[in-house]
Amino acid sequence: MGKCSHCGVHGHTYLKCTQLTHEQIKEIKKKKKEEKEAVSQRRVQRQQRNVVHNLPLVGVAPAPLPPDPSADLQFQIVNMTDHELVCYYKIDQVNLKRFVYVPSHSSKPIKCKKDTQISIFPVIELVVENGIDTRQYVTVENEFTTFFNKVMADFDGDTIIIDIEYNPPKSELEEWKELGLKSHFLLKQIRDMTSQKKGDEFIVNEKYENIEVFIEMIQAIVIPNTCTEADKEKAGIPSALTNIT
Repeated sequence: MGKCSHCGVHGHTYLKCTQLTHEQIKEIKKKKKEEKEAVSQRRVQRQQRNVVHNLPLVGVAPAPLPPDPSADLQFQIVNMTDHELVCYYKIDQVNLKRFVYVPSHSSKPIKCKKDTQISIFPVIELVVENGIDTRQYVTVENEFTTFFNKVMADFDGDTIIIDIEYNPPKSELEEWKELGLKSHFLLKQIRDMTSQKKGDEFIVNEKYENIEVFIEMIQAIVIPNTCTEADKEKAGIPSALTNIT
């Protein structure tokens, strides 16, 4: 149980404070609600101003570009892993160009000529630092985990099935980030189950009023700027990279 914001005594909130009348409790609750709605309205206004000034949007993936629309061969890429995949084709002796994303547990058709070399990587390894988009071009001599790399004339069949288990090693810092991000996500799930969202604020349901102080604490938790969308994806929680297509 938290600390009363009125009398300062631990063991109850203002909703159960014996020093307050029923009308005073209603007035405090009304005031708190109005304050939260005011904060929410200010945030909405800021978002609207951002749209008016054409500030950049995040989470928008580029449209896929086929390697060759007038292709001789057709294939289906089937992603059976829990990870997003990104496909590249070789454009010269040095460079590969991105052309399509394949979400986890889904498939995408492609067309190409017989001499096209296709390479497939996990999206998470190509994420630009402090961004959410993968690189449009990479070199042939890259160091990414490669799930597929073949000249399509040498490929037997018309279905490319990617079912490789992918467990990249994590540093101690990445392990701590995963612990923190997963814990925060779990707390937010508890908040969502016990509250009603109004704008950007959460109003605790009456039957869960005894944990209101904890919900407010969740609201105050700030994720460090060093935790990127890629970190969230690696931790296995929703991010701007989840189902990027």
